[in-house]
Amino acid sequence: MADAPLYKQRRRYTRELHDIDLHGNHKLHVVCTSKGEDVDKMLSMLRRKLGGMPVKLVGVDVPMELDKFLMNGEYTFVGFAIEGDKSKLKLSGLGINSDNYIDIQVEWRDPYNKKKFDSSADVAGRMIDIQYHDMKKKINRKEDHTLWGFCLLPEKLIKYAAIDAFATYESWRVIYDVIMGLDRAKRDKEAKRKKKKVVIQYNN
Repeated sequence: MADAPLYKQRRRYTRELHDIDLHGNHKLHVVCTSKGEDVDKMLSMLRRKLGGMPVKLVGVDVPMELDKFLMNGEYTFVGFAIEGDKSKLKLSGLGINSDNYIDIQVEWRDPYNKKKFDSSADVAGRMIDIQYHDMKKKINRKEDHTLWGFCLLPEKLIKYAAIDAFATYESWRVIYDVIMGLDRAKRDKEAKRKKKKVVIQYNN
C-alpha cells in the first residue's frame, strides 16, 4: 500500500505490518510509506509479479506519487465511487485514467440489496466473506479520515486501508471471473447450437 505525501503532509515514514488477518486463514503483509523511493521499489516488484498475467487488476485505495502508474493503460484499476478517488488525488496534483478505471458501484449491483449504491463492505461481504460487512465499523470514518495526510497513520488505519484495498481487488476478481465464465459458457452453447444446426441441414 502506498501512502505517499498528501496535501500538507510533512513527515516521511515507512511502516511495515505482517500477518494482518483477513477471512479464513488469509493474511496480508503491508508496507505503508510516504517515501517516493520506496513507492518506486514496490511498483517495480508489482510490475514483475503482474508481468505474466493476461489480466492485470489493481485494487485502488487512493495511492499517491503514482502518476505514471495511474495513467498506465496496461493496468485496470478497480474501486468504488471514482469521483472520491479523483478528488483526493487532485490534492497532490495527480489524476487517474478514467478509461482504465472500473467503478464497482456502477458495474455490479447486489441483487438482494435495495440500497441505491452498494459500499465496498456490502460487495465484499457478498462476494468474498460475510465478515467484510463490518469492516467499515472498525474505524470512526468522520474523525479518523481527518488523519490522512497530516500525520503518521496509526496502525488501525493502515490495517483498514490494506483490508479495504484487498476487499476491492478480490471482490472484482470474483465478479470478473463469474462474468467471463458466463460469457464463455454462452459462446460455447451458441457454437454447439450452430454446429448442430449445420449437421441437421446437411442430413436433410
